[in-house]
Amino acid sequence: RPADMDPPPELAPVLAVLAPVFDSWEMANWFAQPNAWLVNCPPVDSLQADPPAVLQAARADRFVAGG
Repeated sequence: RPADMDPPPELAPVLAVLAPVFDSWEMANWFAQPNAWLVNCPPVDSLQADPPAVLQAARADRFVAGG
């Protein structure tokens, strides 16, 4: 049986925060690049361990990107 391909539930609120200011490529990049709000860990690596921290980082970066 193939691995479960459903996105983790903690991903939806992060996507909702970023969608108004980032296109899909920018969002993919945001998840893959080290993030200062997460002590230079990429959000993709922190999502399961600390979802609230990733959500806060997304909110901070949305504010920075959106003005």
